Amino acid sequence: MELSEEIIRGLNVIADNSNLNEAQFTKLAVLTIEILLRLKTEEILDQEFNQVDKLILKQGYASLSTVILEAAKINIDGIALKGLLKESQLAEQRIGIITKVYEEKVNVLRSLLATTAFTFPHIVDVDWRLDYQIKTNKIEKVGIPLYFINLQTINNNNESKVINFSCTAEELQDFVTKLKDATKQIERMLPK
Repeated sequence: MELSEEIIRGLNVIADNSNLNEAQFTKLAVLTIEILLRLKTEEILDQEFNQVDKLILKQGYASLSTVILEAAKINIDGIALKGLLKESQLAEQRIGIITKVYEEKVNVLRSLLATTAFTFPHIVDVDWRLDYQIKTNKIEKVGIPLYFINLQTINNNNESKVINFSCTAEELQDFVTKLKDATKQIERMLPK
């Protein structure tokens, strides 16, 4: 996992003692996790940090949320998160606070991410039909083959859906080539 400059900048803003003291930083870390777990809403931030500059608070909250969610998404442990945060040159004490609240709630957070994750439907069946178009209402003689494709898909909730489309032979060939390219790309990424 690599952090963008914007995220590092946001973390450094809230890690600065002149912006947030130790107690405020700890409270922000705890509230961020609670908001991500849907135990509290973002309105609590305005109530709890009314003396903190709103821009600093928003930037810090967004950066902290991103780091915590990305770490939970790829399931890194506290030691790896600590190493990642050290690379962004945060103070050791602040790194410890983030790591502590992350380790306490990572399993609950991963459970929540698993139920709210977006995935594309899976193709479970394909039907096709070839028609030969002889003429249209505007052109007397066309003479082109048309393929009618039905993709049977299933989503995470086991709901079935059919996607229908038609294409010419050239469009179908292009579609098949792109599917083969995607398959090769996935095979390259998988460990052997």
